[in-house]
Amino acid sequence: VDTTGPEPAIVGIVALGSTTAMIQWTTDEAGNSLVTYGPTPSYGYLDGQYMEYTTQHIVHLSRLLPGTLYHYKTVSRDLSGNVGTSEDKTFVTLGSDGEPVETVETPIPPPNTLPGLEEGLTDDESSILDTISRASESFITAILSVLPNNPNLDKIPEEAFVQTIEEIAPKVVSAPEITSQDLSVEVGPDWARFRWVTNKKSNAVVALSEDAGFDGVYGRIEGDPETLAIEHTVLIEGLKPQTMYHYQLQSKGS
Repeated sequence: VDTTGPEPAIVGIVALGSTTAMIQWTTDEAGNSLVTYGPTPSYGYLDGQYMEYTTQHIVHLSRLLPGTLYHYKTVSRDLSGNVGTSEDKTFVTLGSDGEPVETVETPIPPPNTLPGLEEGLTDDESSILDTISRASESFITAILSVLPNNPNLDKIPEEAFVQTIEEIAPKVVSAPEITSQDLSVEVGPDWARFRWVTNKKSNAVVALSEDAGFDGVYGRIEGDPETLAIEHTVLIEGLKPQTMYHYQLQSKGS
């Protein structure tokens, strides 16, 4: 009886861009190809191919932030349901100009983990202000580069420019929010349908794993990682009857 998961080897980045990364590895037995990644070793995102089993794995990550440090770990599940993972690794995306960066940007953690919140401000307000204060030169350059020849650009008062950035910051940099009142899960003998709504356009992915042996790493991913929408529906079939599953809804914006 097979009780061990695919053992990963030769894990590394084979291609890197400003907003993309390609991760490659091999395993000693056939398994699927998943990568969990995020700004910290707690990760938060999962991408890859669930239904294809191979010993040669490549996962392409997209919609990353330029000049930013990411943690990642490979996840491969074999046909017996055993999961094998790599150790935590990191990479830094290229800057917005396509060149390696000297100053690495670190994605801001959720508001409730930010140290030193200013007195009198809500977590959301402090998060927005902190995001603006940490805005990298490449981020500002990217904004201005869309209007390089606009004769009116130098006529915009600095105060008005800053105010505009403050207003759009939460729409641009904050993660999509899933509203609990619009979340529903329908369950059948061997399927489950998940429906939810987000406050901004984002993709729709559901990660899940059986309760038996669950260690926080989800072994299956389903959904549509490319299409952006407000209302989301993901149908997962081929589940085991009378089996408890852990699941996580994931919606990532552009």
